Amino acid sequence: MELSCGSEDRKFGTFGDRVLAYLVEPIDILPHFLLPASTAHLNRRPPTFHLGWLIEDAVVTKLAKDRGFCPRNINLREYLKDEDVEIFDEDLDDSPKEPGFINKTQGFVRRCRELQLDVIPGLRRVYNSSKRDISLAVSLMSNYEVGIGRYNREDREKLVDEFRFIGEPKWYLDYDEWHWI
Repeated sequence: MELSCGSEDRKFGTFGDRVLAYLVEPIDILPHFLLPASTAHLNRRPPTFHLGWLIEDAVVTKLAKDRGFCPRNINLREYLKDEDVEIFDEDLDDSPKEPGFINKTQGFVRRCRELQLDVIPGLRRVYNSSKRDISLAVSLMSNYEVGIGRYNREDREKLVDEFRFIGEPKWYLDYDEWHWI
């Protein structure tokens, strides 16, 4: 895998760079040069990577629906009874800006609280190279949180049991903060 800082004369990646981001495979062990502390001497910050597992959209949507984080609008609720149709909160934050949308993050966080986790993991949009698409990942921590004690092995085991994650967590490239800055 080759990751480049890009040229010094451009601040953000190009459209072509973003297309290439879809090809970045998950990483088992994060290289040292992707840890922010190791790049402090540069005028660049590495892209954000999240340690975790991919989670199916349907699983997170069901968590939200089961916990009441679904549309209050009756017409929209009827529309959502069709299994082929789903409407989602695209920005994945905790504030219900659009009351007509399913907030997947709130349903996921509520389930994590029910599991009595010490550290609530994030739900992040990441690049999924196997589908060449954007997927959701349960994020135990980011490369910017390495060394600050956010990772909790007991919580990790509870998540594996609950969501039936297979294998060790991997480092996934963040969808929004995918380039060197």
